[in-house]
Amino acid sequence: MKFLNLIFLQIYKIFPSSLKQSNFINSFKIIYWKYFLNFKRFLFLKKNNFNLDEDSKKKIKEINKNINNNGIDIHNPKNIFNDNDIETLNKIIKLSKNKIEEFENLKNNNDFDKFKNDLKNRGIYKPFRFDLGGYLKFKDRNIDANDFTKINYEILKIGLKEEFLYLASLYLGIYPFLGRFYAWYDFPTSGNETSSQCWHKDTDDKKFFKIFIYLNEVDGNNGPFCYIKKTHQSKKNSQIKKYFKKTDYSTFDILEDNDVHDLYSEKDIMECNGTLGTTIFADTSGYHRGKKLKNDKRLMLVFEYFSQSSNFNYDIKFNNIMNETFSKKQLTALSKI
Repeated sequence: MKFLNLIFLQIYKIFPSSLKQSNFINSFKIIYWKYFLNFKRFLFLKKNNFNLDEDSKKKIKEINKNINNNGIDIHNPKNIFNDNDIETLNKIIKLSKNKIEEFENLKNNNDFDKFKNDLKNRGIYKPFRFDLGGYLKFKDRNIDANDFTKINYEILKIGLKEEFLYLASLYLGIYPFLGRFYAWYDFPTSGNETSSQCWHKDTDDKKFFKIFIYLNEVDGNNGPFCYIKKTHQSKKNSQIKKYFKKTDYSTFDILEDNDVHDLYSEKDIMECNGTLGTTIFADTSGYHRGKKLKNDKRLMLVFEYFSQSSNFNYDIKFNNIMNETFSKKQLTALSKI
């Protein structure tokens, strides 16, 4: 299979650039991605049913439709979470509290420069964010559940919910790989907006989407997730390319706010405010950002669903707690098959 993949890549290289961006080639890429690179995940999906009632499936299909059409869908917690889920979210908030207090002490003790330099050295320069749930570990591409703390297990209880795995399966057309799962603590900084605070597109996979869950109230002052509707459908745009810029320590192209308002309709530029538990489903191959915080804080869970052929996949080693806490089907969402 690796040999065939190499052949396909060599053939693709000789295509003219105009053809590479055609709808036909983009459709072929998805077919190749789904039925060749991830065929085992496609088969697994066909052989395994989801234990959900028809009302739940209907609701999730509507979310899937909205993501396909607009790139985004937003829901309040009552539509998404049951009592057990809410209890889990509250546990995550409680477990986060001590980590946040430790980090704030570090900032107050003038160790913040060391924190920023460590981020630069890891190639993840987001000086407005403290990692609560293991984001930095995904950079190493190897995860060991023996390194997990209580918060990691609670985060996974949300990310491996049957409803979320069903939604990811509908959107991807294969059984999903839960590519990354973590919690963020974002805080105000004195510098200019940088990295993911700027309008950008993600390139995690041929097809993917993410779930963002607010763990505190978020409004225009403390970093709401922002999205430009339908931009997930336009992968390349030569007219927009001339507006691209870079920020310090970021590899992706960004658009400045004033250019976005010139290029796109105001009705399509969304600022997602919400209470604790507000959940955002988004295909982040569309333009998005986490708005720079003016004050307060933002606490948020993030789950990324893509395929095991993504450049951001990883190998994971399970321990007894993982095997006892989650079903084999749930663990398959964390495993290469």
